[in-house]
Amino acid sequence: MAHMPWTPGLSRPFHSTFFGATASISRAPQRAPDARVVVASLAVVKASRSRSLTCCRSARRAEKTTHLLVDGDCHSIDTIQSAIGSLKQEANDEAIISRLRSLAGQPDIAGIVLLTIDTDFVEPLLGAKQCGQLLGACIPERHYNVVKRYRRAGISVRELPQGGSGSKVRAVLHEDGTGSVRKAETYCPVENAAGAELVRDKLRSLGFDCSKDATSKNFLIQSAAKFWYSNQLGPLTVYPFQLATLAAHDLLVQSRRRASFKASQGELAFLLPVTPNRTSKLQYGSSLARAVYEGGGPCMLEDVDLIARALRKLGYGEGRHPAELAESMFIFANTGINKKTLRKMGLLPCPDDQEFDVAKKLRAAFLSHETHGMWQLASADSHNLRGLLRKEGCLRLSKPGDKVSGEELKDAMLRFSAKHRLPRMRTLQGLVWQVLRHVNRKNPEKTGEDCPQERMQGAAGQSKRGKGDLGPKFEQFFMQMGLAASIQKAVYTCKGLA
Repeated sequence: MAHMPWTPGLSRPFHSTFFGATASISRAPQRAPDARVVVASLAVVKASRSRSLTCCRSARRAEKTTHLLVDGDCHSIDTIQSAIGSLKQEANDEAIISRLRSLAGQPDIAGIVLLTIDTDFVEPLLGAKQCGQLLGACIPERHYNVVKRYRRAGISVRELPQGGSGSKVRAVLHEDGTGSVRKAETYCPVENAAGAELVRDKLRSLGFDCSKDATSKNFLIQSAAKFWYSNQLGPLTVYPFQLATLAAHDLLVQSRRRASFKASQGELAFLLPVTPNRTSKLQYGSSLARAVYEGGGPCMLEDVDLIARALRKLGYGEGRHPAELAESMFIFANTGINKKTLRKMGLLPCPDDQEFDVAKKLRAAFLSHETHGMWQLASADSHNLRGLLRKEGCLRLSKPGDKVSGEELKDAMLRFSAKHRLPRMRTLQGLVWQVLRHVNRKNPEKTGEDCPQERMQGAAGQSKRGKGDLGPKFEQFFMQMGLAASIQKAVYTCKGLA
């Protein structure tokens, strides 16, 4: 399957559409099948029909196949290996849905299986079901609500064992809206769908939950945290998420307390900062637990100067001047986890968006209940960055261990940008992002972004308004930063699909 990169223009959104790659797996009589799978954002594995699919009418008929579609947005390499092969790339829901539709009704397709923890694919799978194909979903265990949603729709579900024993991290939201993290005993989620629905009903009656039914995409942690904070009920453990639901259940459902709780009285933004570092499961219990721990703890922000305050909390600069705020919004929206989340919510900025449009989208995202509140922190300065600048001759140190002031670091990054003819950034965080992105431009696993084309769109460092001026339209950001995306192909060997 051909992979055609595209260049963002005035009318194209900057979140690119990716296409899946297909690989055939032939059955070997004495060993497990072996395939080389070209993986982009969507992995499509075309495999010989397994023994579990036994509805073939005649052994002499043309061999049918089963397709496994992987929602790479949601899974680590370990999780996907539980189903087939290995994958770690950004996915695109539209590509998966398009592929589902193209597979539906094909005579050589016996069935379609989707690996995901996202409920967005229920309707597309049901559309394929109408064509008479066998359908299934592989969902990592403990995602009880997701499993329930697919089974309720009549889709067969196989729960996959998950690595790790649970979370050893607690994130606590305090009464004043600040937060903290700590290590604790291991906690493993339990099945609590009925209790969660009772809590949701109670919070809906108080105006904290706007979901209409069980198929809503709203996350209960948002409603529970905002209810707890608004009523000043003390510290609340918000991660693992289920602990907040259980606390709200004890108070709203099981407790005999007859206190009248305050209803929702204003917009609030619940943030749970995370880092992109997703390793060291033994110490933290899970990769997500470490990301939460290193995020430093949650916070609750009122809807007053929300964009600047949220970006400041997440480390994207002070944003005291309009140009700095625009740059901070741009960097935030182009950082791995944030970019995925905004895209899935339909709030990813387009190249022709004005700054006002982007601010409006980010405000809607921060206030939305369609996320867990997890947003990625800005990349921090590191020894590797200083070492890189020193190696490039941009940072002058008498020895590698010398301390570097903020001004010295900023000057060094400005020299690096000038040396490589990169656009001029206004903020320290913008410079850090630019340097790291340039160095890792061929390695999307390090940038957490789509792999950009090496060529810049237009003259480097130039805009329609002049050298280094980033103008009011985000289109100029995209043109200057060379955000035309192409697919970075990765080849994995998939074994064991019998």
